[in-house]
Amino acid sequence: MAKSPPVTYPCPHCGERVLTTARVCRSCGFSDEYDESYGDYDTDGDDAFDYDDFVTREFPEHADPQSSASRKQAFVKAVILAIVASFLLTLFF
Repeated sequence: MAKSPPVTYPCPHCGERVLTTARVCRSCGFSDEYDESYGDYDTDGDDAFDYDDFVTREFPEHADPQSSASRKQAFVKAVILAIVASFLLTLFF
């Protein structure tokens, strides 16, 4: 006896064929239960999220020692040292 083909319907979001037994569309992630598409998210990279800063704050033991925050601190220390050195030089010369 031949197996009948699986029963499908078009996804209302993307149009791909979805099995009637499926909970979500395999193509776009659409679900009638939640009425949202898990496949549509912003990937243009316009957010101001700083990954290095996040890792430094949340996982200090795994942070890059040359992250932008530590470079800024090193720069500030160097500027302060230069100001103090120039002040001391003007006192003695």
